[in-house]
Amino acid sequence: MKTKEYYVWNTKKEADDALQFINSSGWFSAIGKNQKTGNQNPDKQKTTAWVKKSKKRYDDKYCFPLIPSQLLNELGIPETERNYFMSFYNPTIEVWDSSWFPEEYESV
Repeated sequence: MKTKEYYVWNTKKEADDALQFINSSGWFSAIGKNQKTGNQNPDKQKTTAWVKKSKKRYDDKYCFPLIPSQLLNELGIPETERNYFMSFYNPTIEVWDSSWFPEEYESV
């Protein structure tokens, strides 16, 4: 089973600010792709955001799923932008734990 990693912050504002940066950065303004061939297809759904909102954990921290390095590579996101995000927004990276969310919100 693949581990699911999350960016984690102490406050909702920190998580929401970081998510706003990602979602407004243009990283996810990708043209839709044909799922079978992997070829770009402008008629297919476009991805415009990583996730829509952060989640509150039981321990009152806020998080959203980590963007895999492989995906950032595929999207052509420069290392300088990735480093800026990590240094400016300063998330901790934690592996998902079943105690974080109510069962109705998360299943792995």
